[in-house]
Amino acid sequence: MPETNDLSTHPLGWNANINTEIGVNTVFDFAVIEAGSLRPQASPVAYIDQLFLRHSSKFRACLNIGELANCSFIPPRSKGDVRGTNCRDCGPGSVFIDYAMKYCTSNDQNNDNDGEYAAPGKPNQAIVTRFLQTHDYSRVLPSLSIARDMFGEHEAQRVVDECIFMKLSEADTIATVTRITAENILKQYRRLLALRFPAGQDVDELFISGPSARNANIIDYLEAELPERVITKPFDDIGIPGDANEAVCYAHLALESVLGQPTRSSTELSRPWSQSGHDAVLGRVVRGESWETLTAQLQKFGDGKPRNLAQNVEIISHRGSGSEMMARAR
Repeated sequence: MPETNDLSTHPLGWNANINTEIGVNTVFDFAVIEAGSLRPQASPVAYIDQLFLRHSSKFRACLNIGELANCSFIPPRSKGDVRGTNCRDCGPGSVFIDYAMKYCTSNDQNNDNDGEYAAPGKPNQAIVTRFLQTHDYSRVLPSLSIARDMFGEHEAQRVVDECIFMKLSEADTIATVTRITAENILKQYRRLLALRFPAGQDVDELFISGPSARNANIIDYLEAELPERVITKPFDDIGIPGDANEAVCYAHLALESVLGQPTRSSTELSRPWSQSGHDAVLGRVVRGESWETLTAQLQKFGDGKPRNLAQNVEIISHRGSGSEMMARAR
């Protein structure tokens, strides 16, 4: 790859800047190849959720409630080859609640992740219903890639203003915003399940992670509305703290990327690594000062078996049916 001192135009962008400033190994720009095909808009976290949660007979789902909420569906191995992981963002998670908390407490509290502030409050169902009926993302599936500003301060302020107009208490206001969040999550969960799987498909276990997985107002609502057979569990049950789900997932993605040393250009995949029927994690690696130490650790991780670590990466032009860029590792 051509060397440049201009980090603003460097093909590795701000990650090269991190490497320059602090010298750490950096892995970024993840993508997952499943069964030989790239799905660039699929969450790579869903790939790891499948590794963690796929069961021999149970149909599982994983709901992560951060600022945005997203849901993965993981069919059992008994269903055959299910390499295609089904995962979508499904709207606001804590982002509305966080804004309302800042507003109602004059910036004294930034969140209600435990649900304690809203607990004594009562949601105004008329406001909840009206909001969900007048916003596109609550009536149809959200786009594959959701921009955070779709659920930003302007939307949250409208709800808060309506609560103020109705003379709701601060606890009632937070309870109302929380119920909007919970109802929308349930709507999208049901839509995603109906869209991706045959009619009548049920989830056996729903694992819930993220900062708001402790919010009893959301969890209690979901448990009351979901079928009785659906068992809800905290992500902690598999040994990973719910708050750390995404952090652990990306650490695992980084590990797989460095172990396999797959490389791709900024615009196109290097097809030789995407063999049919073979799953792989792609990522860019910026080597830091401790790269040699890391490679030694990888050798130990692989029981001493040689890892085919690339020593040099070149971007080359390939002419086929059309002009494309490919990466070649040496």
